[in-house]
Amino acid sequence: MPLKIENIFELLKQINSTIDFDSLFNKIVSSIRDFLNVERCSLFLVNNEDRTLWSKVAQDLEIKQIILPIEKGLVGSCVSTGEIIIVDDAYSDSRFCSDIDKKTGFKTKTILCYPLKNLEGAIIGVLQLINKKRGKFNENDVSVLNVLSQHLVIALNNSIYFKQALEKKELETELSIAKTIQEKFLPHTLPEISSLKLASKNIQCTFIGGDYYDVIKLSNDKYLIIIADVSGHGIPSALLMTNIQAAFHLQDYDKLQLDEIFILINNFVSETIEMEKYITAFAGIYNDRTKDFIYVNGGHLPPLVLRGENFIELDATGIPIGMFSGTEYTQKQINLLKDDILIFYTDGIVEATNGKEMFSIEKVKDFIYSNREKSLENLTNLLIKNVMEFSPVQDDDITLLIGKIV
Repeated sequence: MPLKIENIFELLKQINSTIDFDSLFNKIVSSIRDFLNVERCSLFLVNNEDRTLWSKVAQDLEIKQIILPIEKGLVGSCVSTGEIIIVDDAYSDSRFCSDIDKKTGFKTKTILCYPLKNLEGAIIGVLQLINKKRGKFNENDVSVLNVLSQHLVIALNNSIYFKQALEKKELETELSIAKTIQEKFLPHTLPEISSLKLASKNIQCTFIGGDYYDVIKLSNDKYLIIIADVSGHGIPSALLMTNIQAAFHLQDYDKLQLDEIFILINNFVSETIEMEKYITAFAGIYNDRTKDFIYVNGGHLPPLVLRGENFIELDATGIPIGMFSGTEYTQKQINLLKDDILIFYTDGIVEATNGKEMFSIEKVKDFIYSNREKSLENLTNLLIKNVMEFSPVQDDDITLLIGKIV
């Protein structure tokens, strides 16, 4: 058929009337199908990352989406050779894949595969035209596609960039909401304890993190102190952190020992969370009357007790929560003395790096010892300031809880 420039302009007007990816996809296949008078038109996009071809069907077929290996069928051959393919009898061509025909009941007869190339010559997709209604595919059909191809590539690229920008904006919005929710789970004020003064600081990095700490009043004399860190970043870690927060809050501390509670929480996480996540967690019950501190350390960095000139490390008494179902935990006890300083922290502090070395637990000890006479608020703020000056680029949450026996 002779090319009519006004018809081409009208077709391009239809295609360029939207930047929405799904709408553009549908308009390309439906417009070219009608313009070239074929029964079916499919657009396959190349995914170089996983070496596949992706398409969706919007022409009354049952299959909504098609994903093929990049080398499969006539479309795959078009991608690998970069050449236009015209086939007059599909079933006589060994490259033809009849799987889709078998699934849909459609009968493919004639095919034209046209590679869509960007300005650098890389193939980003393939137009596949099936069953020309009058005659066979010919050079006139190819000429139309030659005129249209660069316009299609530009429209597709613009639409893909727009889609990615929207997804990024939506993700940033979702992350912002998740970050706000996560912050609400952290304590805004700490309970007043007559023999234990506390100060805390939490600084979230740009990612959604998994740090959690809390001080919960259990009775007139007893307080639960928790600090935990979920592996990784992102929404899955934040969601798991909220589950851990709820799990610690809902336990019956009158009937269960702390080690029993760790066993219950570990089994729950191990058996219900279907992802490779774990939680390092430290929890201790402080008795305000006796100053006894009963604790369990599930693989968390050891909290420190500065007593005089020496540090006591409250080492792990079990592995991180969620690694293995059936893990046993052991609780230990320390009697805290007047002027003891307690330091609870997450790895965002000791693993902060300046590119050459990490801040390390030894630097924490040196800093705490040198500034032990300062108020808890000053001590907390100065240590955080010191860490952030040491490592200006923060890539993990920073959580610090410091207490002093009075």
